Amino acid sequence: MTLRIGVKLPLRFGSAGEFLADAQAYEAAGAHSLWVGEGALPSRDDRQAPGLEPWTLLAATAAVTSRVLLGTSVSVVAQWPPAVFAQMAATLEHVSRARTIIGAGAGYERARLAAAGVPDEQRGARLEEFVEMVRRMWRGDPGPFEGRFYHLPAASVVRTARPGGPPILIGGSTEPGFKRAARLGDGFIHRGGPPDQVKKEFDRVVKLREEAGRKGDFELWVQVCPPRGRGAWKDTLRDYGRTGATGIIVSHAPNLLDILRNPDSEDDRQDLLIATG
Repeated sequence: MTLRIGVKLPLRFGSAGEFLADAQAYEAAGAHSLWVGEGALPSRDDRQAPGLEPWTLLAATAAVTSRVLLGTSVSVVAQWPPAVFAQMAATLEHVSRARTIIGAGAGYERARLAAAGVPDEQRGARLEEFVEMVRRMWRGDPGPFEGRFYHLPAASVVRTARPGGPPILIGGSTEPGFKRAARLGDGFIHRGGPPDQVKKEFDRVVKLREEAGRKGDFELWVQVCPPRGRGAWKDTLRDYGRTGATGIIVSHAPNLLDILRNPDSEDDRQDLLIATG
């Protein structure tokens, strides 16, 4: 199986035009998918700068691209009420013409969880109930829903572009996250690490999925650092290709576009104007 190449776009950039031009250029260069992370929501004492919101960025990216899939890697989806998120994601599905991938995680950033009213010790269980409720709404079940954390009146959301809604890939870095992905996910997103560790944890998720009696397609993605050059890029493709990964999500870097467009050339051209002509 050919390893798919996804590119993780930055959450901070000089201008919207620059961001969207990069998205168009990566699509033209053959990227399979474009991804964005969850911008930080730091506390007042945290020196980290806040980042932009991923779902708005994906909607903007959908408007200027036509082929690449568009995903989050990953988003703390349970910070929204389930009905609001179900409607929001279904809207993105229509805007993108069914190109959405939802990468969902339980979250670790205490300030974000507190701002959303999610106790840290409940974040995993909330995500599981959240995913169940959102999928039920996408299947056309109007409710009402009575869960441990969410109590929703009977209500319908807009139909999704694909039956049952877009795929939900679960991100995780510990055994509870592996189990959650195996039970609930349409796939798994690995946080990144050495290829041997990634393979071991991929194998663990797959085994847990088999034990849960789940069958069918299941994608395995891993986040990787940008390559320093063409030789390092070829090593990345070879090493992570051996892990069983469906694809890699490589972070944007100044040299990445040229490597994707000219993988065998040592002429480091920076064709940054490809998107604008």
